[in-house]
Amino acid sequence: MKKLISLLLIILFVFSFVLVNLPLYGQDMSEKNIRIGLYFDKTARQNYFLSSSSGFNLFQKENNDFKIIAEIDYVNIEAALQNGKLVFLNSKQLIPNLNFALSFEKPVYIASKSEFISIEGKRYRGYIGFLPDLSQKGMTVINELKLEEYLYGVVPLEMPPSWPMEALKAQAVAARTYAVYNLNKWGKYGFDLTSTTSDQAYGGVDCENPRTTQAVDLTQGELLYYQDRPILAYFHSNSGGFIENFSEWYFQDLPYLKAKEDTFSAEAPNLTWEKNLSFEELESILKSAGFDLGNVIDFIVVEKSSTGRVKKVLIKGTKGEKTFTANEIRNLFSLKSTLFEVDAKKPVYVVSKSGNFSLMSFSGPIFIESRFGKNHLTSFSNIFMIGRDAIKKVDISSGIKIIGRGWGHGIGMSQWGAKIMAEKGYNYKDILSFYYSNVDIRR
Repeated sequence: MKKLISLLLIILFVFSFVLVNLPLYGQDMSEKNIRIGLYFDKTARQNYFLSSSSGFNLFQKENNDFKIIAEIDYVNIEAALQNGKLVFLNSKQLIPNLNFALSFEKPVYIASKSEFISIEGKRYRGYIGFLPDLSQKGMTVINELKLEEYLYGVVPLEMPPSWPMEALKAQAVAARTYAVYNLNKWGKYGFDLTSTTSDQAYGGVDCENPRTTQAVDLTQGELLYYQDRPILAYFHSNSGGFIENFSEWYFQDLPYLKAKEDTFSAEAPNLTWEKNLSFEELESILKSAGFDLGNVIDFIVVEKSSTGRVKKVLIKGTKGEKTFTANEIRNLFSLKSTLFEVDAKKPVYVVSKSGNFSLMSFSGPIFIESRFGKNHLTSFSNIFMIGRDAIKKVDISSGIKIIGRGWGHGIGMSQWGAKIMAEKGYNYKDILSFYYSNVDIRR
């Protein structure tokens, strides 16, 4: 009980800390910088290649302002970690008088003198920063830039630029709000958000598109607020027809992330999907993930959310059984969502003097003895069971058919739903107000 109370106190403290540090309505966030982690932890390296057609300036911050500390006239350079210090090379030769101790408190930044900077072949706006990596195997690299410029590289990766402008504007506001809510989420690494779908996909300059840039500009600075604070603006691909309750999956109830029917997403062309897995395939996947349950004999959904999403699945095997969470099942078997039904075909067993065995798993010859003699069973495709009142064909295939709807976690805005709403004439504020309950949309 003491451990449970301690855990709840920690959770309450974490959520209280996030809420206390969120910007209040009235603070202009459009000019605020955001720090994006490009390389860190397992992706951190000891050297990175940079290019700029106009050369580079090096910076450090003083009172939150970038101050030039050196210039580099070369257009192609390498940043490297040598003897614990950041150095710069050109054509594998050290550039003199440029070596810096790596520090979280005072990172070293580099930017193009006049345009975008390229690192590892990808172009970015703003500044590239170098920090010590917690793994101590390389350097963490971040991209620090204006929040609005960051969104230029997010929205086209989160929603197709060809989609209706009102849907793109809704995506821009949701992405901006998500970013502001999660500022300093990865603070221990020295940045705010990652560049992957762990937060929001971000591709820098090379993925920018005029239509999504326009959507960002048309909604500049606009955020979703609940009681004068930015919301946790989750979004996903397709709700499958039902928006999920945030409280079904997390410890906290967020009044703006509530379950509701979503008839717009139900009109999407990618609404339904299927996945077929034999029990042998299930066994192989489970073993490769470290779960040896023997021969799988059943796959049972044991708990669902109020909207029908699967929360827990029990898998039974000849060596034991295990209950998996929905996210574990989704990741193990690469499912699009947890809104699914399962049709399980159990294996057919033969009872003999030497024991019981599954027809599908038996590798040797099989003979059937009757009063008419002994017959070799050469094919499993035409096996019939004769009963007193009927003759029934036996299907010996075993496995599961998963019949699902939607794509993603189902919380917050459905992107396909937003598209269909826009096509029906709804504007971006209508879309956001439908998917996020009781919110205000303002700068």
